[in-house]
Amino acid sequence: MKLNRTDSPITGRERVKINENWVMIQDYLNNIIGKISDEAFQEVVNNAKLNWLPSFVDTYEDIATMYPNPEEGDTTMARHDSADYPTDPNDKREAGTVWRFDGTEWQPIQQIDISDFNREFDELNQRMDDFQTDLTAEVDKTFNVRDASSLTSINDTNLKAGTYRIDSTLTTDNPDLKAELPQFDNDTGNLIVMPTIDQTAANQRWISITTGSIYERMSINATDFGEWMRMDNYQRIELTTGTDILTLPPGRYYLANPVNGPVENSSAWYNVDITKYSNNEHRQFLVTRNFDGFVWYGTIHTNNQFKGWQRLDNQPKWKNLTLINGWTTFGGRPPQYSKIGNFVYLRGALSSGVKNEPFAILPDEATPPMPIIASSLSVGSGSSSAPINRLTVYNNGEITISFDFGPEDMGWGIDSVVYSVE
Repeated sequence: MKLNRTDSPITGRERVKINENWVMIQDYLNNIIGKISDEAFQEVVNNAKLNWLPSFVDTYEDIATMYPNPEEGDTTMARHDSADYPTDPNDKREAGTVWRFDGTEWQPIQQIDISDFNREFDELNQRMDDFQTDLTAEVDKTFNVRDASSLTSINDTNLKAGTYRIDSTLTTDNPDLKAELPQFDNDTGNLIVMPTIDQTAANQRWISITTGSIYERMSINATDFGEWMRMDNYQRIELTTGTDILTLPPGRYYLANPVNGPVENSSAWYNVDITKYSNNEHRQFLVTRNFDGFVWYGTIHTNNQFKGWQRLDNQPKWKNLTLINGWTTFGGRPPQYSKIGNFVYLRGALSSGVKNEPFAILPDEATPPMPIIASSLSVGSGSSSAPINRLTVYNNGEITISFDFGPEDMGWGIDSVVYSVE
């Protein structure tokens, strides 16, 4: 700032210069004061700014670990004393100290009584830990092996969900339990109990450790099960040539030259379908010779008496199924059923329906006394590894296919589904 100089006795002109000097001095001082005030105000704001970080720290020493790159104003609080607190009378590293980063280091700015907060916080953490422990235990019970040592019966639709390891020692000591397992496979295996969607009952799966075979049975209602059905990936089980088919448990089989078959000493291959009434010894056999399609049926009645084979020589009369829930005929093969004697046959292909919803409802004459599980093979997908999915015929007549949709050009076949209505 350059001021006017007074070089001669004060005249009117000199007085004007002096006044101008005072004006310039006043303006300069005002600018300095304004600048200093703004800087001082900003400094006060910066010093007062609190940016609370997401979580408190356990002790002061944990600040550097949890917040290694702090910014000015970042603020947190220590929930507990430091391990070596106090080291001197001015040590602020105690529980409840609020710490603020001033741009260079963490400074203590306030002390709070945190005892109530810590108590509530610890109780909340304990409740969360207890919940996690209980949840883990329930998951373990469902997916891990349960203790089956006290198991006396599996004919209980309210049996807790989970996997039960049942061995020959357990079944030897409990013959009634052994009788409830799938026939001829009741040695050592895992019983998997799966609750129904509405939690009113449970379905069961038996996996034999000895043979690797798989059986399933569904709950008919809240107290009763249907028959055991051999599944093994929903494909027919190929048996050793010469197996006695009258000794087989319920299931779907494929073999040559069956003992006690409809044609003695036959080298042909046969498809054998066996069903059984729930909780009794009655069994039904349906045998189809593979090369010509001839079909025989027979039954085992009370006291294990086989009633002989009867050949089904009459041609089936096929009736169209009325498709529902958006299902349509696939490949020009309308879904149909035929009833010959006490047996019902299905054939045809379908696609494009509502996933996992019934595609048709059978009339009373073709309705099974209990749910029937069979397989449905995808057709028309062009894949060499077409998926196989479960087809279920319910005792209310509904027929469903459980699957995830594949390509748009895929259909689902229902051929070779055969069951008894007795």
